[in-house]
Amino acid sequence: MRAVPLHQLPRNSIVGQSDPLLLALGPVDGAHALVIGGAALPTLCALIGGGCAGATQVSLHERPVALPEQVEFALVPRVESLAEAATAAALASRALMTGGSIALRDASGGLAPAIADLLRRHGFRAVRVRADADGAIVTGQRPLLAPLRRA
Repeated sequence: MRAVPLHQLPRNSIVGQSDPLLLALGPVDGAHALVIGGAALPTLCALIGGGCAGATQVSLHERPVALPEQVEFALVPRVESLAEAATAAALASRALMTGGSIALRDASGGLAPAIADLLRRHGFRAVRVRADADGAIVTGQRPLLAPLRRA
């Protein structure tokens, strides 16, 4: 058996492509992503293995000096509380380009409805909740056009 260099493997054959958090977002090939919070290493590896052009990780407990320019995806591998979800949603709102998507994994599964409401209040659209073996996954999309506000 001959060893094959990692860069020559078909992208979908690399471990991590079955992560429901990534599958909820769709293809990441060529995209830029922001991973928010802890438990980020497996998610970062899966993004790179899936062909992501760039991925940055920021902590929930530290104010980032600078966020990446604009990203197509924001992922939160593990949310333990509604406060963490609110912080992650605020960071994602700043970093996501219009039309970009966010996916959060609710570790308990019990916060998912409240997280979905929180994303809607942060202006995300097409918010969905999916059951997951590790809790629940909540996804949303930053709208292409913001609603007009009357003065």
